[in-house]
Amino acid sequence: MAVQYETYHTQHPIAVFMGPSLSQGCAAQILTANYYPPAKMGDMYRLMASGVQYIVLIDGVFHNQAPIWQRELLEAIDNGIQVIGASSMGALRAAELHTYGMVGIGTVFGWYHDQIIDGDDEVAMNHADASFDFRALSEPLVNIRYTLKQAANAGVIVEEQCQDLIEYAKQMYYADRQYKALLKSPVMQAWPLSIQNQLEQFITHHAINLKEKDAREALAFCKEAQQRSPSASTPRPISLRNEKFASISFAKRGFLHPSGKLVGPDVLWHQMQKDAVWMQNCRDNATTDFFLLEWAKKAKIVCPDAHQMAFKERWLTTYEVGNFAQWLCANGLTAKEFESEINRHALLDWIAKQGPSGFGIDFDLPTQLVDALYKHLQQHAPGVWHHADLLKKASDSHLIATWANEQGLECLPEEVEVFVSHWTKRCQIANINDFLKTISISEKKFLPIAKTWALADALIHNGPNYYGYVSWSFEVAAIRAYQMTGLAGQTIAKVEIAK
Repeated sequence: MAVQYETYHTQHPIAVFMGPSLSQGCAAQILTANYYPPAKMGDMYRLMASGVQYIVLIDGVFHNQAPIWQRELLEAIDNGIQVIGASSMGALRAAELHTYGMVGIGTVFGWYHDQIIDGDDEVAMNHADASFDFRALSEPLVNIRYTLKQAANAGVIVEEQCQDLIEYAKQMYYADRQYKALLKSPVMQAWPLSIQNQLEQFITHHAINLKEKDAREALAFCKEAQQRSPSASTPRPISLRNEKFASISFAKRGFLHPSGKLVGPDVLWHQMQKDAVWMQNCRDNATTDFFLLEWAKKAKIVCPDAHQMAFKERWLTTYEVGNFAQWLCANGLTAKEFESEINRHALLDWIAKQGPSGFGIDFDLPTQLVDALYKHLQQHAPGVWHHADLLKKASDSHLIATWANEQGLECLPEEVEVFVSHWTKRCQIANINDFLKTISISEKKFLPIAKTWALADALIHNGPNYYGYVSWSFEVAAIRAYQMTGLAGQTIAKVEIAK
């Protein structure tokens, strides 16, 4: 059964989240963009890799759903997307995040920024749903505040009366705030009738929708920004991304289907799980890579720039990446994410090419054992095992165990014994002692190697979460592997999309 998805038009690299502050019809006359309902938690993540260059946040949900998260706005900024906030939820978030690069526009933003107002109820309002174009059913306090201040400036009421009425409105439940309720309030009823009538006339003819005013200003600002520079701002040199939230980002990430629809990662994950062999290999590789990178971090290993550049070129050629921007969108990646991931792969490749010996670690005896093991396997299972794979496995295990020992981790003697038993069966070695004699390696010399391999095997089997790395996610690692090899885009392209 086909599933409905939101659409993103790549020819307009702007996304606007808006509802009751301004109608979409009016907004479209100011700015051509992809328009979406009030933002909720995850909406930035969904659009992150769509190719969007500007996000204008006007309205967002407050109570009935989880509101737009500051962390996802930071991640959008971190990936070079210019994020503009105004009017309602946008003004609130911009006041919180302007020091991190979010652009705030309009009076409401200024009030929040200058701490003239602080509660989210200032912009909250009751309104209809999308089927009724988010028609306002109450008056937001910022509109009331602004209109009453204008009335005071015009001499209709004095400043004290203005503040008294604002205070009364502030005590009201946000969904009950309306001008007619204020006109009947005890505060106004205590005023002379002439002043009541003057204020009622002023509100009737001069009430100002501040949220609409600020929304229009933000859309105009975005239009001017796009005309000044057709490309988005460059990614920040200091990352605002926090890997603790990577799994949440991935759970909401949108993949751009050839039809222009944004497909969720749940569809991709469902398809990936059909290949159990690939998933198991991916898990082993992902956990191995994690611990290798932990060793590299501890040892302060840095990949040379020349190797990094050459590796990237080989990668792009191997996976037949043509139009880079389109390839990124199809695979749900941002340019910054790709660069970070390709650098990670380049470092792993550099480590593999150097081997332990390249980092001053004695690896002669394990190499000798691998050479002998390969000859043995060629006799008993020719063509199944490759020398390079055996050597890399031994190299990875040696480095991972080196890191683990530094963390105070080790295997118990009985665990080593179980590992050796399983290892000899896999390698079709009938008697380990006889095998060691034939290759002139004593049991005393073999035991440290066995301990090393057993420890690394335990780490890889247990995975990072077992050792306290709670933010590591296999689902994230697996999806990232699909993304980086182009399999994500190929899989998403086959998804049936409802018209």
